[in-house]
Amino acid sequence: MLGGVFDPALRVRAVEEVVTALKRALNGEFVGAILKGSALKGDFFPHWSDLDVHAFAAAPAMQGPRRPRPDVAFALQRELGAFDAASFGLGSLQVYCLSATQYPAEWVKPIPGTYELVAGRLPDAFLDVDVAAYRAKAAQDVDQCLAFISSRLESMIDKPHRELAGVVRRVGIDMKVLAYAIPIVVGEDPVRAWRWPLATALDTAEALALPGRPLSGFFALVDPWPADAARARHMLELALNTAEQTARWRTRL
Repeated sequence: MLGGVFDPALRVRAVEEVVTALKRALNGEFVGAILKGSALKGDFFPHWSDLDVHAFAAAPAMQGPRRPRPDVAFALQRELGAFDAASFGLGSLQVYCLSATQYPAEWVKPIPGTYELVAGRLPDAFLDVDVAAYRAKAAQDVDQCLAFISSRLESMIDKPHRELAGVVRRVGIDMKVLAYAIPIVVGEDPVRAWRWPLATALDTAEALALPGRPLSGFFALVDPWPADAARARHMLELALNTAEQTARWRTRL
């Protein structure tokens, strides 16, 4: 099994701390918050996986779909900045502050069943799922994977050894998305696919497009984390191999 379950007691404490901070920062403009990602659905890797929270704010607090007013942004950082992700065994805290009335046009909404409402209420029409949009996003992710990984490697060259693990964690986001995107591109139901555990997504994607299973090889090296520089470089090599194979597979479709 790849990854595991984030300790439920730790998850409750972490979420409560984040929600309390969000409510203080947003004051009366707080609408709701959801938890998504591996801290909720499994596939959790200690000190690698994030606590991934989307907060929804009323329109007066926002200057755009995902841009809070500057004073609100400062308040959010002031309140969330004290959160100690490492003390919960998390890689980091990731919070997006989103408008409750205008979802970002370039994003697709999380699929019901892949997130949990942890405070407040969901925005209107949040449960409306556009399957065609998920298919289009998967195709875009596959088409751009090699460019994404190449840009990550460009950012690697001047990093001290101690900072290389941070580059790998960002690459890991691209790799996880790719595991789900490949099956969706060839016709898998996005709603079904995004509810798979990571191991199922990896098996399916690699059977379709990735001989030698470099994607599984990448995630097999995540635990224990953090990695030393040699392991981090090897993981980046596996990520590049994955992206190159995916690009070749895509041209054959």
